[in-house]
Formats: sequence, structure tokens, C-alpha cells
Amino acid sequence: MTLSREDVVRAAMAVLGEEGHGALSMRRVARKLGVSPMALYNHVENRADLVDAIAESFLRWTHEEGGTLIEQARDLFNGYRRWPYMLDVVREADPRISRDAAESVVAAAGGGPARTREDWAALRALAEGLSTADDVDAPAVLARAAAALTA
Repeated sequence: MTLSREDVVRAAMAVLGEEGHGALSMRRVARKLGVSPMALYNHVENRADLVDAIAESFLRWTHEEGGTLIEQARDLFNGYRRWPYMLDVVREADPRISRDAAESVVAAAGGGPARTREDWAALRALAEGLSTADDVDAPAVLARAAAALTA
């Protein structure tokens, strides 16, 4: 079997979905792939690198290129609702995601001068908060936040 970094990330996301954030380990991901844990180190440096790769993939997968700020925030919100365990993954990865990686996520999502890294972080935090709240009109709150950020 030929493994790729993407295979490792997909398997890790499967472990997260089946067993939760606390279960994510190199050993469990290797077991999911049917390989030895050492085989993973050809594709990721360590667990922290794997967490970063999962977070970056999630942020890319939840954002359509060229969307408006509100569309991107809504996509992020919906992604967190669909994959609630990603809240913990993104929080764990955030301090380690390099500036270049964060900027590439923004660029891939259609970012530009009006969407700074700080804007993105604010919308992500808002989407995280809304993803756990049942009594708010999330689209309306996101629309107000996007309007404030782009004013």
C-alpha cells in the first residue's frame, strides 16, 4: 500500500469522527490504515504536524474559493456543526499553524486586502461560538459581523 499525507489526514479524521479528539494518536491512525505507526512518520513529523494538517484541510474544505466573507463564515459555521470535533482540533492547531499556512487558507478561500488574518480569526471565533449555541439566529449574527469587519 502506498500512503500519502492526504491518506494519513483522512484516516485521522475518521478516527476523530468515530472516537473523538481524545482518541487521536499516531497508533490509532496507523491501526486505521493497517500500517505500523512508524509508516506515518514518512508523511507527518509527529502528532502536532498531523493536527496542523487536519486543521488546514478542514479550513480549506469548508470554504469555497471566491465566496463573500459572509458565505465563508457560514461555510465555516456549517463545517463546525457537521464535524463538531474539529473545534478541538483547530483550537489545538491554531498556535502552531504558521503565518504562511494561515495566509494560504485565507487566499484559497478568496481572501484579499479586505480579509486580513485578524478578520479571519474573528469570524472563526464567532463561528465556533455559534456552532454550540442553539438559541441564536446564526446567519443574522454572521451577517452583522461580516458587515462590521468589512466596513
